[in-house]
Amino acid sequence: MNVQPYTKKQKSEIEKVRAAFQDYIQNSGYIDLLWSDKVGYVLLPLNPESEDGFRVESEPELIENAEMLCERLFTEIFYDVINFSGKGHDTDQADDEERAEVQRRLSPYIEQFPEYKSLAEPLYE
Repeated sequence: MNVQPYTKKQKSEIEKVRAAFQDYIQNSGYIDLLWSDKVGYVLLPLNPESEDGFRVESEPELIENAEMLCERLFTEIFYDVINFSGKGHDTDQADDEERAEVQRRLSPYIEQFPEYKSLAEPLYE
């Protein structure tokens, strides 16, 4: 079976995003990005605090395109900042300090992918 989950252009664009975020993905205990020849890239939401080690937290997400992957990773960084700020509030209550930290962490990625800036702005404005 020879299934091509993406066009060459789609795969190339996804690969650029994946490469830019590679260190973040590798160091995150909460997500992993896997390749399947049958369906393409799959994002696994993980729970590293499970009693018996890493567990898949919820349904894996099939990555449809680079925009989807970028948005998902931007959001993951946002959650990192909010959840680990130690302020104990919901993500919809992010304060100015947290939003500034989100913007700081997203800036290198926005510089590489200005076409996705509009996906990041709601996370820190």
